[in-house]
Amino acid sequence: MARTLETLPIPTGERILDLLPRLRWALAGNGPALLPVPEDDDTEAARLATSLAAGAGLAAVEDDPDDPTVLVLATSGSTGASKGALLPASALAASAEATRRRLSCIGPRAGTGHSAGAGNWLLTLPAHHIAGMQVLLRSIALGTEPVVMDTRPRFSTETFTAAVGRMAPGPRFTSLVPTQLHRILADPDATTALTTFAAVLLGGAATPQALLDDAEQAGARVVTTYGMSETCGGCVYDGIPLAGVQVAIDRERDPSRRTGGSTTGGPGDSGGPGDSGGPGGPGDSGGPGGPRRHPAGAHRGASDPPRPARAGRVSITGPVVARGYRDLHGHPAFVRNPATGDRTFLTSDLAVTAAGRMRIVGRVDEVIVTGGIKVDPALVESVLMRVTGVADIIVTGVPDPEWGTAVVAVVRAGPGRPPDLDALRRAATYAHGPAAAPRYLVLVADLPRRGPGKPDRTAVRNLAVSELAGRLAGRKWP
Repeated sequence: MARTLETLPIPTGERILDLLPRLRWALAGNGPALLPVPEDDDTEAARLATSLAAGAGLAAVEDDPDDPTVLVLATSGSTGASKGALLPASALAASAEATRRRLSCIGPRAGTGHSAGAGNWLLTLPAHHIAGMQVLLRSIALGTEPVVMDTRPRFSTETFTAAVGRMAPGPRFTSLVPTQLHRILADPDATTALTTFAAVLLGGAATPQALLDDAEQAGARVVTTYGMSETCGGCVYDGIPLAGVQVAIDRERDPSRRTGGSTTGGPGDSGGPGDSGGPGGPGDSGGPGGPRRHPAGAHRGASDPPRPARAGRVSITGPVVARGYRDLHGHPAFVRNPATGDRTFLTSDLAVTAAGRMRIVGRVDEVIVTGGIKVDPALVESVLMRVTGVADIIVTGVPDPEWGTAVVAVVRAGPGRPPDLDALRRAATYAHGPAAAPRYLVLVADLPRRGPGKPDRTAVRNLAVSELAGRLAGRKWP
């Protein structure tokens, strides 16, 4: 008889610890597959239950009695509707063990006398998303109980500091998104608390290099991560795959071919880099290996502009890969090797290599075509983040009668004077040519987000269209 998929309402605060016995039982292969949904959001919970067919049985290809599907995790990408990643027990176990091994390579935290790898976790993220759920699952694997920070109210540095104060002595770990890290570093007490962690996993959205520099200067040990629900969360740390994970970059952007180099997490999990075609740089961030700072008005004189690194589409192979999507059998994003049983997930992310590490630079489905020229928004964003006055930025495209699509910079300004369009245009042109230069600037109080800190690019585009519709008379903005 087919196993069913049942919803698992995820509370916030200390009540989430009541779920640990049920999760432990499910990881052992017992009971139905579980669909985590937010307990405090009836609308979202109903949407997920309906779209992912909670209550119905798992198809034969969605389960395996020898390796049962434990969780169906809703994806939370920056565009598109949620899909349900089918995560078997073996994938979740492989992910937890690979993370433990990688973190065990981190030396003792100064002043603690403890080595990392096995210790206590702090939950700061919603556990119906993979990053938060993994804090629970890693704690189960370690035989510990996480300290829980209530994720229902807006993130508070005071609440964070208090939660850290409740943690037991020994190695400490947590997962954050860049917005949380930014707020923590603006609070001296929270920053001091952050420096007590053996490792702070940072993912969920692109991370400005300046933020990583600030964290390092403050004494925090940040590990940038790259991964998604389809890979049980982060599977590339600081640009190097975890043990057993292989990452390939296809520079032809053809998901049916495996050209380009690859990197494999080594047996000792030092994760030595492969050839120059393999992954490099921090996962979902513009971290080490990113473009150097240039003044906004810099000119190269007679020299040519720097040639952008050649990006390629990322694919991930290994035991952490999901067995597919719920009710989307044969989805082209998943490939299984019939001889070895290895599963590969073909992402929509574009990456380059820098200093032997992978660096994500954009997505296949976010490329802007303006005047017949392709522009990768993330590449432009990584440059414009360094312009004075920019605190956060999303580059998007809006319909334009002359260019087809016009490049727009949607900016959350930092303290002081906001950036002007000319400065942004000079910086983008210097790094990536005139087509990358934004034609319009939209200033906002905050950028729309979805999931664990990820930008909602659809909402950003709609915001830009709405703003420009009122600014530019005589143009048609659908």
